[in-house]
Amino acid sequence: MFMTTESSVCIFSLTDKDIPKAKDMDNAVEWLKIKGENPHYLRFSKPEGVIKESKVLFLFNSRIFGEAVVKEAPVALESTEQKQLKQSEAILYRYKMKFYGHKIKIYKYHPTKDEVNDKLKIKFTRLYTYLTSKQYKDVLKMAKM
Repeated sequence: MFMTTESSVCIFSLTDKDIPKAKDMDNAVEWLKIKGENPHYLRFSKPEGVIKESKVLFLFNSRIFGEAVVKEAPVALESTEQKQLKQSEAILYRYKMKFYGHKIKIYKYHPTKDEVNDKLKIKFTRLYTYLTSKQYKDVLKMAKM
């Protein structure tokens, strides 16, 4: 499901390379809390259909732990910025985007991929999993929001 003219809901599957120093869920939650409007860098492909005002849910260690609203849609990095980031972080990023800092939410309960899959029959992909508005509302219920 790819939407390009209206905002979408997408789950970003994150690893410890996406969240510096994240060893557990507490670190991941803290990372999202302080993310604010600092750029979020993407290592792989551009998430199609993620535009301004899209909702992004964050998955780490097989748990969905929070969400943010897109302020600036993903754009390709300039080669100079890409080289600077690679030198400082030793990771090759391809895209960057920004979220509204005041619209970041941490979920009270962090539903697991298995719980979400069992209840909603969502097949998670490696990087970006798109949700319908009904699936999103159901995830929010599971997260006790």
